[in-house]
Amino acid sequence: MARKDSVRRFAFFVGILVAAAALVAVLTGPRTGSNSCSCPFVPAPPLEPTAPKQPTEASPRPATAPPPRPALIRKASLAGAKVHESSGIAPSRLRDGLWWTHNDSGGRARIFAFDAAGKDLGVVTIENARHVDWEDMASFVRDGRAYLLLADVGDNNRVRQDCRLYIVAEPVLADSKMPSSVTAEMTIAFTYDHGPLNCEAVAVDAAAAEVYLIAKTRGRAAGVYCLPLPETQPSEPLIARRIATVPIARVTGMDFSADVTRAAVCTYVDGYEFIRPSGGTWREAFEAPPRRVSLPLRCQGEAIAYARDGKTLMVTSEGAPMPIWILQVDVQKPAFKIAR
Repeated sequence: MARKDSVRRFAFFVGILVAAAALVAVLTGPRTGSNSCSCPFVPAPPLEPTAPKQPTEASPRPATAPPPRPALIRKASLAGAKVHESSGIAPSRLRDGLWWTHNDSGGRARIFAFDAAGKDLGVVTIENARHVDWEDMASFVRDGRAYLLLADVGDNNRVRQDCRLYIVAEPVLADSKMPSSVTAEMTIAFTYDHGPLNCEAVAVDAAAAEVYLIAKTRGRAAGVYCLPLPETQPSEPLIARRIATVPIARVTGMDFSADVTRAAVCTYVDGYEFIRPSGGTWREAFEAPPRRVSLPLRCQGEAIAYARDGKTLMVTSEGAPMPIWILQVDVQKPAFKIAR
């Protein structure tokens, strides 16, 4: 009988210890649900290798170092316009302070004009365009004319053989009014040299007559692709060829500065800036280490663009009303290496 009582007491104390350990784990473990953003977003995978080398005095700045945070100049939201999934943005090449955006997949073929304070400046329908999955846009000047490129390139299932780029003469804001509709001057059908892939990031180098795209991947790296920007309507689909690889996953937006010396790339979490060397190529720029730029917490950030002066960046997010952030770019900070 005494032995049974001893066993019961021992089991009782073991139970108390187990319960206490579980309570401590709950109280001191990682908390969830503290993110102020109500929409889900997927954090980018770690960029550092699993067994990083110990840095030395000669070692480059490690990827785990806190990225520089640009100064926030303005935060606003777009009121009035029917923008609920801003997936691409571009500055006007005709008017300072005017910007363009478009919705993600499932909407009509429309673009929306607004200013940095969030004022709705009009909606323009692209009459001869289809909206399968518009994921980004770009603005550029060619032969003295301002254009917008709309990239119908989204392909989550990686099966599309009909990706298209629409080239539209930038609509003119006259007497505070936008035209209700325009017609795309060129439709560029294209495929990728290694088969279908998902893409949400497009930029234009008008001086070189080239369009650049970055694949959206789940791995540690993504391919950079290039295709020519023709002067007339192509008679057959073009081919986007891989020219570089960047050590960034889940790329959701891209833009070139007006002087085509810098490329801004964003993910759901952070941003990166690639610097093209003087006299160099974009292949060299994308193969070099980028500078990491900390971006504001966004619900689902899929768009980034330089202002016309190249000194500020605008980022937006999905959600209605569309949130807007304008950030100061520090062009003096050197790039640092991201572990591949």
